[in-house]
Amino acid sequence: MSAKETEIYTVICEFLSTATSAPPGLVLDRDTPLLEGGALDSLGILQLTARLEEVFGLQVADEDFIPENFETIGTLSRYLAGRLTVAA
Repeated sequence: MSAKETEIYTVICEFLSTATSAPPGLVLDRDTPLLEGGALDSLGILQLTARLEEVFGLQVADEDFIPENFETIGTLSRYLAGRLTVAA
């Protein structure tokens, strides 16, 4: 995992542990499902995306709101790290 991916992962985990109504005892790791596991609902995805856009200064395009990018904490971290690399 790249340094940027690790940084994104940390922000996602902090968001999930403080700003959502994730199920108690939810284990947060790279394989934690975001949608299917109940960590986030559709509003939570928008809130998390807004937080990530704020922290990392990027814009997630509407066409990138696809399940594959938001499947797990790891897939979202990789997607955003790739976006940051392209933007740099």
